[in-house]
Amino acid sequence: MANKLTLNEDWTAGIGGGLWSTGVAMAKYFERPEVVERLRGKRCLELGSGNAYLGAVLASIVEDCSVTVTDTEEHLELMRKTVDENKKFIVNCDKRMKVEKLLWGEKGGGGGEKYDFVFGTDVAYRDYLHTPLIDALTAHMGKDSTALIGVCMHDTSVKFFEQLEKRGFVYERLRDCVIDEKFRGAIFGLFAIEKKT
Repeated sequence: MANKLTLNEDWTAGIGGGLWSTGVAMAKYFERPEVVERLRGKRCLELGSGNAYLGAVLASIVEDCSVTVTDTEEHLELMRKTVDENKKFIVNCDKRMKVEKLLWGEKGGGGGEKYDFVFGTDVAYRDYLHTPLIDALTAHMGKDSTALIGVCMHDTSVKFFEQLEKRGFVYERLRDCVIDEKFRGAIFGLFAIEKKT
């Protein structure tokens, strides 16, 4: 499905205006039948959506989940354009997809609500992003929520994972066998994150 969607990139909107390899890898992961089944009927939140392509991919594949794509003000126009241009691939798009401004760690963004599934790629590439990103995970994940974060090993330091643990989360890197062959053994990984019980 992902190859049918329109990808809009606009680097003038900032670093989130493009699609990185980690985003492509996660889009392919969303196509796995067991992932589709797991996300049916779930309320999903994308952090740092950039151009909203990944959120549109998820909404097009899992036809009965809701997806809220979020980012800073300068990305909203590009996100809306991506959602609008892909409506034909997203069943009940106007009811199931929302575009919202969200500054990580601030209350009120993302509907100020808890979500079943929180996801994002290339969102921990600077140390100063770690605390607000974990604040957003804390704010929007319930005790039964799962997050999936894609990171590049070259730009995401071990400090992020140490801070995750200190803040009450557990994480696990997805095994290569569930990743599309093109992305196995790569310098980035997809990490499942949950709150400690």
